Amino acid sequence: MKLIEIVKGFPRQENVASFKQCIKGLTDEELLRLTIPLLDEIEGRARICLIKVLSTALKYESSFMVILDIGCRKKLVSEIGEWLKFLVPRIKLKEFVKLVNGYKEHDVEIVSIILYKLQFILDEEQLKKFE
Repeated sequence: MKLIEIVKGFPRQENVASFKQCIKGLTDEELLRLTIPLLDEIEGRARICLIKVLSTALKYESSFMVILDIGCRKKLVSEIGEWLKFLVPRIKLKEFVKLVNGYKEHDVEIVSIILYKLQFILDEEQLKKFE
């Protein structure tokens, strides 16, 4: 079964288990190369499930940043809050602030969305670092 067919069945447990088996042993680079084509095939809860599975399989913080960047560039607004909730605890706040600051130059809309969603994830002291 192709990976695309498997992820189209997300978030069903049997599809998730099958996907985890298929990606076992892949490097972060290989997983990240799969991300965009797979995200383009699914939406909503399936996307959130895919990101959680991929994020669990990724080993490096830089890979988490790439996943967040993909979500932001694709403007996956409905899912970005769930992604942030899952990924932010795995990333150094300083690095995440850099990523968000990078968007200030060319995409203020996504910065506003991220900051709004972060209100529900971070405490006030951590939020001040984004000012």
